[in-house]
Amino acid sequence: QVVNFLFQRLLTPEQLPRVVVWGTGSRGFNSARFDTTFANVLDSPGYQAALSGRRPAFESAPPSAQPRELTSLGFLPVLDDFDPVRYYQQFPQVEGRFDGFYNPFNLEGVQTVSFRSLVGFLQARQTALIMVNLPLSGDFLDPFRLNLEQRFQRFLQSEGQQLGFQLVDLLTQWRGRNDVFSDPSHLNQAGAIAISRQLANHPAILNALSRPQPEPSPAPSLRDGRLPPTTE
Repeated sequence: QVVNFLFQRLLTPEQLPRVVVWGTGSRGFNSARFDTTFANVLDSPGYQAALSGRRPAFESAPPSAQPRELTSLGFLPVLDDFDPVRYYQQFPQVEGRFDGFYNPFNLEGVQTVSFRSLVGFLQARQTALIMVNLPLSGDFLDPFRLNLEQRFQRFLQSEGQQLGFQLVDLLTQWRGRNDVFSDPSHLNQAGAIAISRQLANHPAILNALSRPQPEPSPAPSLRDGRLPPTTE
């Protein structure tokens, strides 16, 4: 829902890129969870401003930004390396079946409705979409989580075939490496750099960037100008 809002309500037509590379994971598509992030967006003055037609100005990140600072583009570089022994002395080790991000779990619901709406919106504007299923650590992918992540892999594959977007699936490529993660399920700065370089040379992205840019066609708008409501 948040990404759908960004593209359909926040960016102007002139700001839409030719190619969208969307790095994501199953937890953002879990419609069985209450979407706290989008609920906060709906409750914000910025949301009302966007609906009224006002848009934010985008500026480049300041050159003086330090590694731990949140830049003006919203990036927070994290230098930590995931060390399971040290990490679980500070935080509890939660099995997947007790993880609230996965239990309950449902890939049919408001998040999928928003996703399909966004895919149609981008296609109508001749913007290529590349979905990237980001890697998770082997320590995080216990049998319960792995089973649900494999469901998400099949979901993305099926949606890509039906809706016509490209999928780059990196879920398990770093199951044996902790140095590219800051915790069991998030990349650190080194991992983000490595993924960026990997994607910069991926054939699907290179092909999308090299194709001629056709004239955009009118896109269907959401009824009454609102995004699908959040659900619990």
